[in-house]
Amino acid sequence: MGIEKIDLKELERENILVEGNCDKKYLEGLGQYFRLKIPKIISMDGISNVEKYLYYYSSYYSSNNKGFKPKNKSIV
Repeated sequence: MGIEKIDLKELERENILVEGNCDKKYLEGLGQYFRLKIPKIISMDGISNVEKYLYYYSSYYSSNNKGFKPKNKSIV
């Protein structure tokens, strides 16, 4: 029905949005292996949720009072 609850976490200054939890674990593992500082990685829990996440973050941060607008990269 489109009314299911989605747990949307707040963003940091730089973020990577990925399709699923496996993608998140893979990127985190690469970061650890190569000793890289990686930005916050958020799993969107499936390709069907991408639009919902992007719409939410766009509307939330367009009127926020946090003093910054996050930069996001999506990997799907």
